[in-house]
Amino acid sequence: MSPTGIGLIVFVVLLSGAIAYWGDVVGRKLGKKRLSLGRKIRPRHTAAIMTALFGTLGSAAAIVVLMLVSTPVRRMLIEGDQLRLENATLQQENRDAKKELAGVNDKLKEATSQVNSTKGQLQVEQGKLRSAQREVDRLNKLASGLTSQLKAIRGQLALVNRQLSALKPQYLALKAEYTKIQGDKTSAEKQLHETSKQLAEISFQNLQISQQIRDSEAKRELLAGEMTDLQKTIKDLQVQLEDQTKEAKKKLEEVQGKIDEANSQLKSARQEYNDADSKLQTLLKGPLTVSRTQPLTYVRGEELARMAVGSRLSAAEARNYILAVLQSASSNAVDKGAQAPKGSQRAVLWQEFDDNRQPIPEETEIQKLSLAMGGKREEQVLIARAGFNSFRGEPVYIVIETHANPVVYAQGAVIGETRIDGQLAEDQILQAISNYVREKLAPKAVEDGIIPAIGYPEPLGEIPLTDLLNLVKQIKSTNRPIRIQFLAATETRAADHLKLEFRLR
Repeated sequence: MSPTGIGLIVFVVLLSGAIAYWGDVVGRKLGKKRLSLGRKIRPRHTAAIMTALFGTLGSAAAIVVLMLVSTPVRRMLIEGDQLRLENATLQQENRDAKKELAGVNDKLKEATSQVNSTKGQLQVEQGKLRSAQREVDRLNKLASGLTSQLKAIRGQLALVNRQLSALKPQYLALKAEYTKIQGDKTSAEKQLHETSKQLAEISFQNLQISQQIRDSEAKRELLAGEMTDLQKTIKDLQVQLEDQTKEAKKKLEEVQGKIDEANSQLKSARQEYNDADSKLQTLLKGPLTVSRTQPLTYVRGEELARMAVGSRLSAAEARNYILAVLQSASSNAVDKGAQAPKGSQRAVLWQEFDDNRQPIPEETEIQKLSLAMGGKREEQVLIARAGFNSFRGEPVYIVIETHANPVVYAQGAVIGETRIDGQLAEDQILQAISNYVREKLAPKAVEDGIIPAIGYPEPLGEIPLTDLLNLVKQIKSTNRPIRIQFLAATETRAADHLKLEFRLR
């Protein structure tokens, strides 16, 4: 500790004692005089307050004296917090400076070692340089000797060039002669090759002829042996032929009997064929004689007409429905180019055959179907389809089917759903909807029980173009992937056209 600090401590201690003594003296005097501050403060309390006040003034005076006497104390009291911060900053900077100094010392040591190493390498390189200098001196001496030799060689080369110039005419003459000889040699080699080829072919032909001669000799010997064996076999066959002739006569008689029986059966079959052909010709007379080069009006199985009928029908009501379906099918057939046969009012023929392939009258079929439809509790549908391929200008042979016509979809029933990205272009959205309806929705509707109208462009019904375009615009406006549900717009039975409405999710 410095002498100034010790002096300040002693001064503060003495000053504190003096202030305490004089505070006590003042307090006793005030107590003896029994003075009071105001009416409510008693003399005893007044003496205590004055003693404390005097001590406080004494402490303040001591602090003021210390500030006036000691500059460090004055700075500590006025700038104490700032000095502590500056002290901490200086200490941190001191530590950082020490670290940097340590790093600089390490780098200095490393640089010193590198300098020492570089000095060693420099000494080695200087040795190499001195060796290289000696080698350069040696090469200079050698280059001087080679230069003199080069001058001598150039003189010899000039002499040789002069000799070559003198020999060049002879060289050209020899070259021309060599070229001629080379051409003669090539011609001779070519002729030799052709000759060798011809000789090879002749040798091959000689070998083939020799082989053919050997083969002919072998065949002749073989044929001679076979001739001998054949003569022996002929003799044996003659003996067997005599035996087999007898047996063949017996079999011939048996076969003749079978042939007669087969001829009788063939005669009967021809008679049946002629009868069937005459029936067919009778059937084909009239409109069916039209050329089959006309375009098709209906393909086998294509629908001409359908009609939904009620339940619990009487036979008379069922008959009326059947006649109405026949008339509707006939009208559609006429619109597509069919013609009614002579003596008939309809362009469609409902022709069935019995087990003996005899045509069944139409009236019989109508009565049979009317009885089958009558009294059934469920709704029914009549469908007229083409029984065969039909051409323009001829009547259409049809078959009439009856199917149950239950409710397949209630109104608002969800038939299917798919997900489409609204960020696609409108034509892509339209294509995606069409693909889903064609590939997914239509097969599901048929599986659920909807009866398709075969032969029509839209077998299950069609979606109005305005509804479809509005749906595309709604999907496009979302500009995000969205789920579309396809719902039945009305209650739909099996024979009804499917009407759809849409719901976006």
